[in-house]
Amino acid sequence: MSNEVSVDELNSMINAPSSSEPPGIDYFDCPEDEDAPTATLERLSALAQKARDLEHEINEDTVTLEEKKGQLDKIIKRFIPDIMQELGMSEFKLTDGAQVKIKESIAASISAENKPAAFAWLAEHNYDGIIKTKVISEFGKGEIENANKALAAIQLAGFDASLDQSIHPMTLKAFVKERLEAGESIPVDTFSIFELKEAKITLPKKKK
Repeated sequence: MSNEVSVDELNSMINAPSSSEPPGIDYFDCPEDEDAPTATLERLSALAQKARDLEHEINEDTVTLEEKKGQLDKIIKRFIPDIMQELGMSEFKLTDGAQVKIKESIAASISAENKPAAFAWLAEHNYDGIIKTKVISEFGKGEIENANKALAAIQLAGFDASLDQSIHPMTLKAFVKERLEAGESIPVDTFSIFELKEAKITLPKKKK
């Protein structure tokens, strides 16, 4: 006797209450104090099929969501700002009352290649306070006492340590914006500075 069932049959079984299942009880959310439906190979197969279908749907939805996010970025950060600039518009309203405005901001980042030059420039101009410095040392299992020693004693204790310096992206963005607004000159290429325009759509207020 074959234990195989078709997809349609599986969906029918999973959606239909079994003879041992009390009416109105969801098999997927059965209270712990209630008796679960009888365990059968058909029900097991149906659940496995449903799980596989849900995983597939979730994966598809995730891909679709990422694609839509990419499309949205192009529209609000490129297409709309470019067209509004060509038309000489700073804002406009849709027929439903939604308002579209262009928000301008500054973006900045430091690549691994530019990191030495960027940090040197910051230090030279006394702005190195925004740099976070970490001293890192690796310890093996059971070396918690050594790990708890003060960083100043690491080298004296004979352990190898590495130095890592970084700047939080939001800290860098705020710093660059502040310095530019103050009229200071910052090496654009070193800090990968560029102007970012993004369309902001504000929905109309609902009438009470």
